[in-house]
Amino acid sequence: MQDLEEVKQLMDILLTKIGGDQSQPFDIMQQLKFDYYHSEKSCSPKIKLSSEMEKNDPRFNHTTQLKHNLTFADKASFTRGCIKISYVNNK
Repeated sequence: MQDLEEVKQLMDILLTKIGGDQSQPFDIMQQLKFDYYHSEKSCSPKIKLSSEMEKNDPRFNHTTQLKHNLTFADKASFTRGCIKISYVNNK
C-alpha cells in the first residue's frame, strides 16, 4: 500500500509540473487518466479497493461470467496494487 501511495504522489507531482507543457512527449500526459487500486483500504480516497476494478472495467468479469461459480480475485497478487491508465480526450 505504501508503494502505491508513493507512486500516486509522484504521478500527481509530475502531472502538476507538466500541466501546461504542450511539447512532446508531455502533451500526451494531459490525455491520460490514472486510477489506483489496492486490495487493502487506503486512507486516500483516490486509491480504490481492488474489488471495484470488476465493477468499473467489464473486461475483468469476462472470465467469471463464463464460469458462473467463479468470483473476482480482488486479493490476488495481480490486483493487490494496480494502476489503470485510460485515454481521455480533453479537446
